[in-house]
Amino acid sequence: MATETTNYHFSKPAETDYYDVNVQNNNWDVADQALKGLGDEKVDKNGGDIANTEVSEFAASSTEWPVPAAGEAPKTLLGKTKKFFEDFKNWMTGVCLLGQLVSNNTTNNANLPASAAAVYQEAQLRAQQFAQLNSELAIYEIQVTNNNYGYGYIDDDTIISKGLLVASCLHAGVYITGCTVNSEGRGTVWFSVNDTNTYTVRYVCIPPS
Repeated sequence: MATETTNYHFSKPAETDYYDVNVQNNNWDVADQALKGLGDEKVDKNGGDIANTEVSEFAASSTEWPVPAAGEAPKTLLGKTKKFFEDFKNWMTGVCLLGQLVSNNTTNNANLPASAAAVYQEAQLRAQQFAQLNSELAIYEIQVTNNNYGYGYIDDDTIISKGLLVASCLHAGVYITGCTVNSEGRGTVWFSVNDTNTYTVRYVCIPPS
């Protein structure tokens, strides 16, 4: 009784069977079709379709920014390609792209960098605001020694009564001990002088916001 081969199912007549040319021709047809499929799908040196070819592993590359070279095996070529894109991803972490630059103050996204023009404009705006603030401040000063009995005051009661009184002196011999506003609206700065030198104590009245 005839049997078949495992893979391509060629017919195998038994020793007791009579020769049948049709059986032999059918086997040749099966072989021809199988060989044609192998020829169409194989990958060789001069061409072939690798669309469905699987690479079981990549050859690891330790070179930074590796570049594939002609004649390399697929696993080496793809391993270098993988390493190249890993290096590119790491490099992108600290890169600022032109499209990400923010040129105005319409976003609070901490991941977007500001352009130099935006930073400059913001600095100019702050400088103008500080200049305006300084022009609106009532700044006074008095020369003090230890003969001033430990206090000084601002004459303009109408200004001090509407704001916050702050005093300062850039000398180690003078200590500002307090700033008060009495019931009549007069601002007083209390200080102590540790020697006989003359110092300048400056008072500033900060208007309410």
